[in-house]
Amino acid sequence: MPGENPIGKRFRFDADRGEWREIIGVVEDGKYRSLGEAPMPAAFEPYAQVWTPETTIVARSPLPEEQVVGMLRRAVAELDPGIAIYGAGSLTEQLGLVLFPARIAATVLARLVCWLWCWRPPGCMAQPPRSNRAERSKTKWASRVQD
Repeated sequence: MPGENPIGKRFRFDADRGEWREIIGVVEDGKYRSLGEAPMPAAFEPYAQVWTPETTIVARSPLPEEQVVGMLRRAVAELDPGIAIYGAGSLTEQLGLVLFPARIAATVLARLVCWLWCWRPPGCMAQPPRSNRAERSKTKWASRVQD
């Protein structure tokens, strides 16, 4: 299918069996299990056709995050008031906990580098040697004067 318009085409998750699915939209490759994984293709199925006890809703909007979360809560409640919503929040909030260890490591490393630079212990990060060019020209000039 590379180079073709996939809309309207059909596929199966398992090539030998399973229901045929019609492609109604295209999403970019993404990271769906962890931030460290390589981006991979994804397929999304309608909630009404494939029930799962845990479903994630992702929405992109220019509106403030709190307003969008409220709108999504109301929309889900209108569809089915029996659905329990938990863990609702913005992407910033959701990634905050995931990125916390990396932020701590970066902060500690930055402080260590600053400390080493400011309080250089003896023998650590010594001054680079001076260029010998200036010394050589002084020696050359001095030898000419002595001759």
